[in-house]
Amino acid sequence: MDLFNTGTESHQHSKKILDLLHDHDDFMDSIKRVLDVGCGDGHDIIWWADAETRDDVPERHNYTCIALDKNIKRYNGNKHKPKNVIAVEADLMTYSLSRPVDLIWCHNTLQYTESPAAALRRFNQFLIPGGVLLLSVPQTVNIEYSRWSSNCYSGQPASFTISNLIYMLACAGFDCKDGLFNKEADSPWLNAMVYKSEHNPVISTETSWYDLMANKLLPDSADKAVNRFGYLPQNELITRWIDQDIILWDRV
Repeated sequence: MDLFNTGTESHQHSKKILDLLHDHDDFMDSIKRVLDVGCGDGHDIIWWADAETRDDVPERHNYTCIALDKNIKRYNGNKHKPKNVIAVEADLMTYSLSRPVDLIWCHNTLQYTESPAAALRRFNQFLIPGGVLLLSVPQTVNIEYSRWSSNCYSGQPASFTISNLIYMLACAGFDCKDGLFNKEADSPWLNAMVYKSEHNPVISTETSWYDLMANKLLPDSADKAVNRFGYLPQNELITRWIDQDIILWDRV
């Protein structure tokens, strides 16, 4: 079960983040190669392909864009296919890039992977040092009408909360200390913007919270919580998001 009925509906959701990024000129100028994992109909990768500067006379960034999907027919059915998009039909875990990318865009896809932890490690391999991963995945445990709700859909074997997402990202070698995280109230979506760690630690899902702390991969609030409890309670997290003030996770 997908939370969106159409690719257009999915893009309406993802465009909220894309529009925030577009306002950051230095960030947009730093990108050359973009990989969209699970591109679907292609609305998001086309946004990247058509992205322009905010100058008085806008110019196309003209990124090299790679649209990756197990069923590329969905993208090929899109009437608008920019020339700077390379469409690839392949499985994430067997696909090989000829050269790394600066940014991976993964919206509404991670929950469909057989092993999200392995997928995140694969993302790390695809990125240049300091490359960025932008990720949106639905939280599966929520409070609905003042009652706990936990749902499991076909084809979605894993369960996501912000705490275990940070753990998986850090174990995959992503710098969550300077990472940005967001979950809007009354929305199931977890959003993360993290960078590939420059020192590229060798880490696995058997790594302890203390080892992640030693590698400086966790947010400062997570460091404090782990030192206190030995694990990461969500309500101890304090994180930031793009152009937004501090988020206290026990309020969402």
